[in-house]
Amino acid sequence: MVGGAELIDCDRYGLHNHWIAIELAGTKGNRLALKARIKANAGELIQMDEVRSGGSYLSQNDLRMHFGLRTQDHLGPPLPGHLGKTKL
Repeated sequence: MVGGAELIDCDRYGLHNHWIAIELAGTKGNRLALKARIKANAGELIQMDEVRSGGSYLSQNDLRMHFGLRTQDHLGPPLPGHLGKTKL
């Protein structure tokens, strides 16, 4: 809610692009998977994000990582040299 009113996020521009949100689970010593990095390969678009917790004073970042896939409807294979480094 923003200013007491409901906020609805919708596609007002008719761009039917895809996206994915990934939430990681860590191990006993780092259950939130903080500092974990993911590279998303969607066609020619390659993106990287890292799990972060705090943003500023009295705030919390979303622990999910969001990737825009444009018109791709799936992620591509792992990049060379990255096989087996990340379990989803």
